[in-house]
Amino acid sequence: MEEIFLKARNGDELAFEELVNSLKPNLYKIAYIKLNNSNAVNDVLQDTFISLYINIKKIKSPDRVLFWITKVLLNNCKKYWKNNKKELSYDELEAEKYISNTNDYEKIESNHDIELILKTLTDEEKNIIILYYIGEYTSKDIAKLLHINESTVRSKIKRSIEKIRKGGNYGI
Repeated sequence: MEEIFLKARNGDELAFEELVNSLKPNLYKIAYIKLNNSNAVNDVLQDTFISLYINIKKIKSPDRVLFWITKVLLNNCKKYWKNNKKELSYDELEAEKYISNTNDYEKIESNHDIELILKTLTDEEKNIIILYYIGEYTSKDIAKLLHINESTVRSKIKRSIEKIRKGGNYGI
């Protein structure tokens, strides 16, 4: 990914497209869990990748691109949710679907249980749980991304899981 990033940062359009394609599946999963609406997710991803295109030269190191774009994505999701609350209200038909473990982001769908689980958590806990379990980030990566201590991330994961278990039998 380092070579692709460097080429993209130097203006190579094909490399930028390849970079976007490598980042998109993971970002799609995160955004879908946050927004529960595929149209909203596509809008947020488009805004996120436009931001990457505009600001790619400001990202100094290839290992920072994932952190930078994930932070932008989370902020865009929050902004979208704030501006479109009525449009994004809970949809029971979508909630009947399930989340797949596949990398095919087009097939990622919501699950009523996940919606219920996430409702028991604070926004910070949701972000940490989504990044850890859905985005598959390490606690070290989450700590860097959210600018908090790694041990705080681990304790919030543990407390969130305990909170979820107390809230219902989710098999976690």
